[in-house]
Amino acid sequence: MPDNSFDVVSKIEMPEVHNAVQQALKEITQRYDLKDSKSTIEVQEKDNKILLHSKDEFKLKAVVEILQAKMVKRSVPLKNLIYGNIIPSAGTSVKQEITLQNGIAVEKAREVSRWAHFGEGGRGYAGSTRWAGYAGTTIAENLARDRAETIVLAQIEDAAALDVVEAIAEVPGIDSLFVGPADLAVALGVSTLTDPAVLAGYDRVAAAAKRCGRNVSTFAATAEAAIALRARGVTSFLIGSELTFVLSGTRAAAEEARKPPRR
Repeated sequence: MPDNSFDVVSKIEMPEVHNAVQQALKEITQRYDLKDSKSTIEVQEKDNKILLHSKDEFKLKAVVEILQAKMVKRSVPLKNLIYGNIIPSAGTSVKQEITLQNGIAVEKAREVSRWAHFGEGGRGYAGSTRWAGYAGTTIAENLARDRAETIVLAQIEDAAALDVVEAIAEVPGIDSLFVGPADLAVALGVSTLTDPAVLAGYDRVAAAAKRCGRNVSTFAATAEAAIALRARGVTSFLIGSELTFVLSGTRAAAEEARKPPRR
């Protein structure tokens, strides 16, 4: 059974949403195929929604594609957009509502936790996979392995996630709170992983995890960094990366090759 991980919060920057909408509207006015479509895009910031109108469903879909492209360029996460149905509007026109979800809510975290396991409201059962021994094991054995081996990590990597980390830690089925140190540092407006703001974030995550009996995990560039974080309550680590291992091995080989020949 593969491990499961998910971003708890991906914050939407509303100024970037407005920029993306303005750029999309500009392109729509320049597109020959949309020239007479009477297409509009309206940001309803108070309700966290975007309202789109167009002449027909085909043209509305084209407007959505333009908006998505502009959103990507402005670093607005498309996974945070929830699309309503295309419905009739005034006359023969159509409209669609897009909800801006500012992070995955705690209830969504509960859903993800359920989806990671077999059972009602969770993932569908399959006993013929490699993990299940290609039908060589019983349902009871696989359910027991699912409960024992499946790990759900909630990734905490920005300020918005820290704001709800206590609630996330309380979600049944969450096994570990994984701190993404580089993303967290950038989100907090600092440039080092040992900045006091980042370390305070680790402390808050560790306190929430300890209270709820959860594991705390993170990435550490070196063993020394991992030792320092252990003192802050982190218990599981990804140390280094494939790239650093390859670079280290390559440099060692290069240094060995440069040595004078033995006589």
